[in-house]
Amino acid sequence: MVNAIERDDIDSIKELSSKFVEAAKPDSLWQMAMLAGVSERVPLTPRLYSYQVPTYFGMICAGFQRDSE
Repeated sequence: MVNAIERDDIDSIKELSSKFVEAAKPDSLWQMAMLAGVSERVPLTPRLYSYQVPTYFGMICAGFQRDSE
């Protein structure tokens, strides 16, 4: 996901296999899917603020700003 955000390719979550998702056990898949859907209609610019792995899980802090028209 860090790479997808940095590449401005949030849509790539659609390509994650169900086996990968099950193994990763993300708690934000629904929110990422919603963001991918919105980004198909609304031009957004991503900004990765931080990625931390404090224990056994990683946390991403990112922002998505609507592009000016």
